[in-house]
Amino acid sequence: NNTTLQSKLSESELKQRLVKISADEELVQELYLNVLARHATAPEVQRTIEFLKESANRDEAIDDLLWVLVNSTEFRTKR
Repeated sequence: NNTTLQSKLSESELKQRLVKISADEELVQELYLNVLARHATAPEVQRTIEFLKESANRDEAIDDLLWVLVNSTEFRTKR
């Protein structure tokens, strides 16, 4: 794991905006639009909301979601 990248994501302006969003679906769409430049699909929204609800710490869950999307094949090949 690249701790420098993780730190930059955790301290990013995007992260600060995301933590202020209380509505789960709005957060998911904002996350996908900003990282992958597209809307999340219905299954992606469902899985991501489930992950958020199961997480004990929403702030850390957002960090994890940012990390997953930035490390996704889609991000690495299209962005």
